[in-house]
Amino acid sequence: MTTMEKPPADAPHTLSGNARSAANQLYRERIVSRDDPSSLPWLSQLLKHGMLELDHIDNPMYLTLLEGNMSSSAFESFLRPYYWGSSQGFNKKVLPAALKAHSNENWRGYIKSIIREENTPSCHSTMFSNFVQSLGYEVGDRPDTAQRFVDKLIAGYSATLGFALGYALGVETEADFQIAVIHSALLKQFPNVIARDEFFTIHMDESGEEAHAKATCESIEALIADGTIEASQVRDGFNAAVLDTRDFVCDIHAELTH
Repeated sequence: MTTMEKPPADAPHTLSGNARSAANQLYRERIVSRDDPSSLPWLSQLLKHGMLELDHIDNPMYLTLLEGNMSSSAFESFLRPYYWGSSQGFNKKVLPAALKAHSNENWRGYIKSIIREENTPSCHSTMFSNFVQSLGYEVGDRPDTAQRFVDKLIAGYSATLGFALGYALGVETEADFQIAVIHSALLKQFPNVIARDEFFTIHMDESGEEAHAKATCESIEALIADGTIEASQVRDGFNAAVLDTRDFVCDIHAELTH
């Protein structure tokens, strides 16, 4: 297993303060500072500030990652459920279920575009598995923590159309911030590996993530305009996606600390 050096010890409150500052900085860079993704002010507000209002960005798992003192075994224990939930589970389990969940052509076109992106230039979950193994870790079998998250994702994407679109927007927005947190944490410990890794090169490209958000917002705008969905459904779905993800990463954190 790969070993890594730990940073100098520091007082817990100082580490947490530094981690919170880092989380807020990443959130500003990845989410808040971008151009408004929607012509609907409430929708842009939801995307840019919804996670903040739910107190998600400084959850214990993200603060632990950003503190920069995780052991090698802790990194492996984090990356395994993350792979099976947010990477392989999303790509291979959630997206196929989402495509079957609704017959609306706007929805199906959106999900198909995400499926294409998740497999361009090759399968992103395979890229991530290769990355994990390049660190000397094993992805192992799908843990219960990841399976519970996958089940929640499938339920969110399979809910009523307005809720499902809000849920998808929440997943996309949270993932944009989440990948920046994970990248920052890994960069401190594995700078040489991260610098040449294809998965992170693709996912840290902000233009692609901005395009995703705008595409989702355009689908929402069109379906609100023709009366197919309601704004309240979108808000509820967005919030549920953020809370489901928060539960997932906090469950991982709980497992790391017991």
